[in-house]
Amino acid sequence: MAGEITIGFDAVAEEINNLKADYGSECRVIKNIGDYDYVITVKFRSLGASLKFMLTEQYPNKGLHIVIICDKLFDKEKDEIMKSLMEGSNEKKNMPMMKKIIDEFQVICNDKKICDSGEDKDKLKKHKTKANKKNSAKQPEDRKPSKKASMKTSIDVIKRLQWDESLPQDAFTVGYIDRFVGVVEKPFTAFCWEDLASVDYTVLAIPKHRIQYFKYKELIVWDKSRRLDHVFGSAGNGRTIHDVMASYNESVIKEASVDRSRGTADNCDEYDDTDSDDSDDGITISMNHVVGVPSDVPVDPYWQNKLRPNHFIAIRITDLDIVSQVDNVQSIICEMEPKYASCCIPLSCLHVTLCVFRLNFPEHIQEANQLLTSIQDELKSLIAEGIKLSFQEIDMFYNRVLYAKIHHENRFLQFVDHIKMCFNAAGLLIKDAYDFVPHMTIMKTTRPVSREMNTKDIDPNLFAGYEGMTFGEQDIDSVHLCSMAEDRQDDGFYITQSSLTFTN
Repeated sequence: MAGEITIGFDAVAEEINNLKADYGSECRVIKNIGDYDYVITVKFRSLGASLKFMLTEQYPNKGLHIVIICDKLFDKEKDEIMKSLMEGSNEKKNMPMMKKIIDEFQVICNDKKICDSGEDKDKLKKHKTKANKKNSAKQPEDRKPSKKASMKTSIDVIKRLQWDESLPQDAFTVGYIDRFVGVVEKPFTAFCWEDLASVDYTVLAIPKHRIQYFKYKELIVWDKSRRLDHVFGSAGNGRTIHDVMASYNESVIKEASVDRSRGTADNCDEYDDTDSDDSDDGITISMNHVVGVPSDVPVDPYWQNKLRPNHFIAIRITDLDIVSQVDNVQSIICEMEPKYASCCIPLSCLHVTLCVFRLNFPEHIQEANQLLTSIQDELKSLIAEGIKLSFQEIDMFYNRVLYAKIHHENRFLQFVDHIKMCFNAAGLLIKDAYDFVPHMTIMKTTRPVSREMNTKDIDPNLFAGYEGMTFGEQDIDSVHLCSMAEDRQDDGFYITQSSLTFTN
């Protein structure tokens, strides 16, 4: 752009080094986080606050993004200060600006008398106490308002869930305010509950004052706006989390008893994944078939839904040689046993699953799409030299799923692990129930066919002589976020929410 001055990488590095020299261990620098080349955190212990500078490759020509972390400021105050600092940064373009912004921030904090001094806190507390006593003395006894029962805070709830072993953390959900989309729900276990100033952008962390409520399964047990506390029983209601859990479990047992009396208990096994190929490849949790769990034990519908994934990330098989060889194997099996025709994976649906998870709401799907797009460059760099998958040999899972083995280099596992790490850090928890075994499913038995044949097992004689078969090779050129629903696209593949292509 005409008239624009360009500051090189050395100048930016020098500015960062100067900050580290000035603030020592209170200055933390992280490189290459998402869209940012640098994320610099400067902590001010005397203020009880931190500033985060997020620099893109355009810095300082395009300014920078600033985040304020300070529990002593309300959100509105933070927004006003950030707006002021950002406007100031736009005036300082094309020159080192972080130190000047820090100086401005400290001046603002001093003007607002923000500090972390215990002495100042004691003075403020004494002042309030005297004022309260004075007002209380003036007010007639019969006009004094009744005092509300004190209520435990969100921090108290967090600590209780962290240290009380009788409370299953994965059964709790946190509802909090996102400043861009409103109230958002995430599992309690998705968050890092350390001090915000000490965490980086690879974890999910939020200010505690943004927490609106906690849920135990589907039930809200703590709600700030409603002054509801069914965790400790504070706020005058007396009902505790153990009361809630006992009541919930009793209702589950009662509902299961009613179902059995109506003869519908057998329908519970519909949560098994073998009726169709809509559950990706059939390797998911089956609640009524867990080893060691009797079939007559009541199954909590909350866990049936919570543990069952409904989306997956996959590599679509497009190599014509691989598709042709799969077609040959399926044809051979169906010639020997025609009933297995409906059990064969359609050629248009052949894929390699990388990970599976549950997305309950449209906003979760949107968040997953945005996340996948945001890490495209990172994934592209991981496969810059190319990753080739070799499909060789046939094997089975539990004698019910026939698949082709995948031979790969270690970089493929690094590629998959990076996707999982990014989704877990965003709170979109991976729901893989088994260790990752790269494979391409060829066929899997379904319940109707198994009942008709009086066995769930695939007879190995059907593919005898083809165990060492070579199907072909395919490079990783794209990944897809897919739904496990029954619907298919016009080309026969799973409904795809978003795709990343790595070829130029």
